[in-house]
Amino acid sequence: MKRTHTPPTLKVLIIPDSAGVYIPKEFATLFGYANNFVNWEKVKDSIEYLKQVDDVHADEHYWETWIYLESIARITTKSGQVGKLYQDGDLWLIGENDDFDAEADYI
Repeated sequence: MKRTHTPPTLKVLIIPDSAGVYIPKEFATLFGYANNFVNWEKVKDSIEYLKQVDDVHADEHYWETWIYLESIARITTKSGQVGKLYQDGDLWLIGENDDFDAEADYI
């Protein structure tokens, strides 16, 4: 039986899981601009680092940089909503105070 939860206030697919190990680099390249982040000063070094990685398989700091960025990034939508990143294979933007469970039925 699936769990039921209140649906997220914001749920936008940013990058599908087909991007695989390149999701962090693709995210940094596509969305890594100051006007997209509430907390640009906190995330800019991580964004710039991920943008410059040439070999994601060999870079020793790629995944730790991504995990850090994913945990602290706060993104502003065009409508002014603030969201956070959530990855379950796909990379999602969900509401800042939302929890998201891909296996749950939302009521």
